[in-house]
Amino acid sequence: MLEYTAEEMTVCAYYLVRGKLYDYERGDTRNLIEYISMCRGMEKTPSKENNFMREYCETKKEYELRKIEFDNKRIAENYAKHSKAFEFEYGDFTVVLPTTAQDLIDEGRNMHHCVGGYVNNIIEGTDYIVFIRRKDNPEQCYLTCEVLTDGRIRQYYLAYDRYIHSTEDCAFRDAFQKHLMEVWNG
Repeated sequence: MLEYTAEEMTVCAYYLVRGKLYDYERGDTRNLIEYISMCRGMEKTPSKENNFMREYCETKKEYELRKIEFDNKRIAENYAKHSKAFEFEYGDFTVVLPTTAQDLIDEGRNMHHCVGGYVNNIIEGTDYIVFIRRKDNPEQCYLTCEVLTDGRIRQYYLAYDRYIHSTEDCAFRDAFQKHLMEVWNG
């Protein structure tokens, strides 16, 4: 559930009373919640205007124009929380972090799996996706790994969602999991 600051509550009350947002059937209250969320995403103070729908539409246009910028900023912030845990090399492999939403989408296309669909999870901080690359060719896709918010590895796949079988791949996964568990909450 969305928790509101006192300032946000004041704006909501203003719009519900003065802005005449009592057309619940048309979804005006959903628009109000979305307006507050967009303001938070842009780090903008919600304002009290005489015409809520005009303010909502202007805010939505601005938000959509800058959405990629906001998403990439949130991705960077979420990965920064665990930067030490994600700095890892073992054997011939290294961990590479996505820096933009487009990196995740490109990984999904190149690897022929659904990782591009995890962009919102990463923005919200409910999952982390890391790319496992060979040290001698860090640009070339090799493995994709999903890390849960407690540091556990959930998925670790080759292209086309194939499971790993080589001793080298398994050794890296095990060493990376051990490293995550040691560093994650430290």
